[in-house]
Amino acid sequence: MSANERRLVLLHERAHIYRYDYLAKPAAFLILTLHWFNPLVWLAFRLFCDDMEASCDERAIRTCNRNEIAAYGETLLRLGAQRAVFAGGPLAFGEHCTKERIINVLNYKKPTFWIVVAAVIVAATTAIVLLANPLIKPRQAVEPTIEELNIPLISASDFDQASYDVPEDGGFGVGIGTGLYNLGIDSRVLGEKPLPAKTVADFANQLSGGQAYIKAYLKKNAAGCYDEKMANSVVDYNITYDDKYTYYKNSNPPTIQIGKMYWHCTQYYVFLILHPDSLHWQHYGYAQYVGRALNPYDLWLSKINEKGTSPDFGVYAQVYLDNGGSVTNLTNDDYRLLVDSIAYYCLKNGMNWGTAYESYPITKIYGFTEPAEEGDDMSVAMASSFCAYLAEHYGFDKLTSYCAGQTDFYGAFQTTFDRAYAKWEKSIVKEFS
Repeated sequence: MSANERRLVLLHERAHIYRYDYLAKPAAFLILTLHWFNPLVWLAFRLFCDDMEASCDERAIRTCNRNEIAAYGETLLRLGAQRAVFAGGPLAFGEHCTKERIINVLNYKKPTFWIVVAAVIVAATTAIVLLANPLIKPRQAVEPTIEELNIPLISASDFDQASYDVPEDGGFGVGIGTGLYNLGIDSRVLGEKPLPAKTVADFANQLSGGQAYIKAYLKKNAAGCYDEKMANSVVDYNITYDDKYTYYKNSNPPTIQIGKMYWHCTQYYVFLILHPDSLHWQHYGYAQYVGRALNPYDLWLSKINEKGTSPDFGVYAQVYLDNGGSVTNLTNDDYRLLVDSIAYYCLKNGMNWGTAYESYPITKIYGFTEPAEEGDDMSVAMASSFCAYLAEHYGFDKLTSYCAGQTDFYGAFQTTFDRAYAKWEKSIVKEFS
């Protein structure tokens, strides 16, 4: 090279050093080796190299006069014609795209400040859009109609007598078959002496409504995401005057055993449909969300409405009332507000024991025997609120597939548990603060 050619080449190579291209290009080359099968990555690598060389050319000639720019173009042409036999991705002055680079150098005009700013904004915006996950609106859940529920109704006239004496030693004082389930109930559970046939009929109809609603809601909004065969099975409910709560999915027919807190029937019906290997936060929360926040026939809501809601129910009830919760005639929306209120109180003040809406870690509830997993330190009410959030922001079908064990958390929601939990917590605190 002549001294002048060497000076022009070094201007270009110093531009590479200034820009750390000796690190950037091997990194890009490594990406290419990992994604060798992707034609878009090959195209991106080629364009990356072309832009890198053109940018260094522009930096090199920034202070050159017209004659020096012409000499720079001639040097590009001479060195670009001398092809190396083998080059393993070097930063060589005349490496490639010589024609385009010469044209660019001879026509180069330094862009104005505002053009540069606009280009940076466009590039940054494009990068953010391409790097971000697409905002896919979750499929909106649809309420089943009364016709779709097809609830089998029972009246007091269907019984062989107007009332039943409650045997002192208990036992299944009344038995009912509805087509959805077979019910055997210890008369003492419902508490009236003697027990009117109408009370039993009302109870049976509400239980029928809840089971039919859950079945129809799942079919309409989460088909293929749960055990449909189990959901369509006739179920045996054995409601006894004790504290035993469990279900048997392998019996024929499937059986739900419920103690004297009979309002847990719906939750255990949901467990039966999901039948996970072990129960964790998502199962308790999902059962509470589907069985109470969605189900208009919920037995627990009816029980709350017998007395109404007041501050005497405990600290959680006060948060609920302060935020517009109903005192009487609670709806499913009221129950959703209630679990969100409990979640807020727990997040701000910790969990408590001994109120009407007891809230304590799932790991400490009676019957929890499994090794704790991520999220089991929530209360059931918190888990219910979190499940409602996941259903509304990611889709009820995705929540159901996760709770039924068909996929893991990331596979269902395309985010980690920690990130989703943090977003839910932020939304709850923002709503109630």
